[in-house]
Amino acid sequence: FSWIAFFILLSLHIVFWLVSTGIYTAIDDKNLFAVSGCTINAAISGLALAPVGIYSILAIIFIILVFVFKMKDTYRVRTEMILSCIIYAVMGVTFVITQAIREYAVHVERYFPAVWIAVMGIAVDHICTCLFPCMATFINRKVHSNDTLESTLEDEDKRKELKLFAIKSFCGENILCWEDIQLYKNIIDHNERMDKAESMSKAYLRRDSPVELNLPDIEKFRKELDDCITHAHHSTSLQDAMRELDQLFIKLEVLVIYNMKDVFDRLALTKMSKS
Repeated sequence: FSWIAFFILLSLHIVFWLVSTGIYTAIDDKNLFAVSGCTINAAISGLALAPVGIYSILAIIFIILVFVFKMKDTYRVRTEMILSCIIYAVMGVTFVITQAIREYAVHVERYFPAVWIAVMGIAVDHICTCLFPCMATFINRKVHSNDTLESTLEDEDKRKELKLFAIKSFCGENILCWEDIQLYKNIIDHNERMDKAESMSKAYLRRDSPVELNLPDIEKFRKELDDCITHAHHSTSLQDAMRELDQLFIKLEVLVIYNMKDVFDRLALTKMSKS
């Protein structure tokens, strides 16, 4: 849907640009698409303000629809639209006033061209609707997200929330594997630990498993783990074999925690946008 909407808007922009530049060429004869510079007069000023008026009308309609139908505005799009309308309204009115005052064209235009008002309006709009939201995202993430991934995993309630979010996002294999690793650590009997290791290898490291982990060189890691389990079954020094197996699961735990950072950040952003 996003791509369809993007191409529709892009097509409308191209059509509008062709129409407006065609009108400009008709007004300023022998200056195709203003390639030799633009002339500022009443007709050109009206043409320049036409997009502002059209976009403002569309924005107002959008804002009214949001209020009437009580649409959820998670990313504060409504606030940005209202702010953009105010900025462009001030810019448009100021531009029209400067063009209506003859003294401005005579005494001020050469030092501060009226077109700079439009440029400043566009710059302020980009700062307010692009730069500030990006800065606010990082600031809010730093202020409101005191929890780290590790502390979330240690807290049972927070871990359940992260697990539910990960499963809904179709990437629950990492936290499921992490929970199984914790169960593995708590098993005292060596034979039971090896059985748990075998079941985890089949569940998370086998190709096309429903909860297959996305790990670099997963086939190599699985072979290494399976060889270690086989060695532990036939080893005369079980303690050394289990120590080697434990080291592999420590490595696996680090990898799944690293993989969970993405879904943890998305959960933090989702919670922040709802606050």
